[in-house]
Amino acid sequence: MKGYDVLKKLFLRLAALLCSAAFILTACKNSDEAAPSTVYKSETAEIASEIMGDFDSFTYSGGKIYFLSEVIPSDEENYSAYYLNSADTNGENFTSELISEGDKYICSPSFGADGALYYVSSQENGDKYKYSLWEASPDGKKTETDITEAVDSCDPEFFPSIIFADENDIYISDRDSIIVLSHDGALKKIISDAADGGGIWDIVRGSSGRVYIYYFNGYGYALKYIDGQDYALKTADFSVDGYSSMVFGGRGDAELFVSDGTALYSLGTDGEKTELLNFVQSGISFGGVSRMFADDDGRFICAGKSMDSGAPVISVLSLQAGKSDDRKEIVLAGTENSIDAYIENAAVKFNNSSSDSYITIKKYPWDGVDKLDLDITSGKMPDILISDSSVPTENYISKGLFADLYPFIDSDSGIERSDLLQNLLSSCETDGKLYRFTDRFKIYTVLGKTSVFGEKMGLTIDELQRIAASRPKGMETFPGVTKQDILNYALELSGDEFIDYRSGTCRFDSESFISLMKYADNYIDSIDYDSYFDDSFWERLDTMFADESALLMTAYLSDYTDIYRFEHINFGEPVTAVGFPCENRIGTSFIVDSSFSISERSAVKQEAWEFLRTLLLPEYQDKCDSFPVRTDSLEKAAETAMKHDPNRINQAIVIMGQMALSSGASDIGEPKKADIDRMNDVIASADGIMSYNSSVSDIISEEAETFFSKSKTAEEAAKLIQSRVQLYLEEQS
Repeated sequence: MKGYDVLKKLFLRLAALLCSAAFILTACKNSDEAAPSTVYKSETAEIASEIMGDFDSFTYSGGKIYFLSEVIPSDEENYSAYYLNSADTNGENFTSELISEGDKYICSPSFGADGALYYVSSQENGDKYKYSLWEASPDGKKTETDITEAVDSCDPEFFPSIIFADENDIYISDRDSIIVLSHDGALKKIISDAADGGGIWDIVRGSSGRVYIYYFNGYGYALKYIDGQDYALKTADFSVDGYSSMVFGGRGDAELFVSDGTALYSLGTDGEKTELLNFVQSGISFGGVSRMFADDDGRFICAGKSMDSGAPVISVLSLQAGKSDDRKEIVLAGTENSIDAYIENAAVKFNNSSSDSYITIKKYPWDGVDKLDLDITSGKMPDILISDSSVPTENYISKGLFADLYPFIDSDSGIERSDLLQNLLSSCETDGKLYRFTDRFKIYTVLGKTSVFGEKMGLTIDELQRIAASRPKGMETFPGVTKQDILNYALELSGDEFIDYRSGTCRFDSESFISLMKYADNYIDSIDYDSYFDDSFWERLDTMFADESALLMTAYLSDYTDIYRFEHINFGEPVTAVGFPCENRIGTSFIVDSSFSISERSAVKQEAWEFLRTLLLPEYQDKCDSFPVRTDSLEKAAETAMKHDPNRINQAIVIMGQMALSSGASDIGEPKKADIDRMNDVIASADGIMSYNSSVSDIISEEAETFFSKSKTAEEAAKLIQSRVQLYLEEQS
């Protein structure tokens, strides 16, 4: 299918960025800016009516929210049915109209300045497609215009995805190029490669009437505008790099409104930025917001999916006079990687329910770990720190910055240690104390055929080399991996074999690390992603492990269906989680995307715990997007995995160097009790937390390269690594 080919190419671009910190959809508020003197407060309503199918693609006009829903075909049917739904902003007066069924794909709808609704249908017509522009006028009249010739005159792979209409023109994009049509469907302009090789996220109109495209150009987020009768594409006079969650049309003096996921700002045509509101403090869970709109009454309309119920939710933000809050403030800080939508949603619910205290969130950008570190070590410690794997949490623990969480758990009438996964608790401990914990986890491991590696989990480099030597020539042990990738895997999956942050010592001059460098030297120096991940790669992705042209798969496991899925889609037979080769442990680790700690010096420790405990209660744990930390919630997740769910979204991820790839989406049934038990065995085998320290990684990369380039022996390079990392640890103590 033409649409699939386009999506596959887009996925390759996005997957290449998934492990890159540049591909982050939030940015931090500038803490030096003055807080707004007025505040916005939200009124939120869910649409209680039954929605036909999965929904998204919200738009707004005339005081109503409109959105598409799609009924995905069953096994007996071939095509989706699309419904156009609408409701008032208070969630009432819901209507739903079937607008398409059969062999058609409907792109996201958009309202024009005339109040008409526009969308494009793509219909299979033999080995080609028929494309139609639809206009639904405010009086309900529908008009279909054939635009196949105009679409086909663009790139052969053009597949309509975004539409935007103004008084004179219709803009249709496939997230790469744009075709400009008149309202009668005549082609006026083709704007090729509008996103500089990246991807267009939206087309919006500024308050001046200027039409902008908002796109990711491969390096950051940018704006261009369409200018003049020749539709020249020009770079905007101001930048939105870093405002990456959402851009939408302005009003009055605000040319555009931009969101970073934490706050909403107005942008003038001179680039002046003004913060208008903070989502958490305004009572909005931004993770549930798909689109925002500015109405003519000074309000902001948010539409999306409730993170709690999954129903369509509409929030109206209205300006109110600012007033002081007499409750105790709890400052929660972390990077935009670590503070995700689930934690923000919990903070909103806590703020709305607590009469004693409230959460204020401070986010640092993805590349702001050094600033976070400087603030913390200089005494600007938040009450709660939410850390990801890039934050030097072990250093903070060694400096005594955190309170032991066990006394809070032990004195809590609603939570006991036995409620929580024991080996995860142990992995988070330091000398029997719990200075950090988490609300959910993934498993990071290496999978290989049981018929090749046996049933025992755990593997050494010597064992791996013996097995690899017995396989056919040309086989890749770890596919798509470089020398440096192997060293990174080792640090992430078995780093505690070489470095002990608690004692401030390291062992990079050991025989095991020297052997690791020698093993890594068998891999390629670098990889050309365009040539390696070509069309033939995608064709063999589902077979390379089954036919043993690739031996080991590095994977993130976040659901009880994941190993079962890998076995049925990728390996074709049972697998063993052997882990990354280690000398003294199984190379399987917990991935903790967000770990929380309470400052030892906080004046609101108990209040901070009152918030954190909500992350460990069943109401939160039962809805985790990965493995929950409560054992009873884990059992519920396992039961859910064994039930058929046609709408289940697969998140099983294969890691190849710097790439993160989906395992595929075939319908393979559900795991049985034996499959669940094996997944539980893998969870039980994890005995460490995956961490990434960029400073240590850079040292290892620089000095290991002297060995890979043959300018030094492995032993000489290891001594240099040992000396430099030990010095770094001493400087951090």
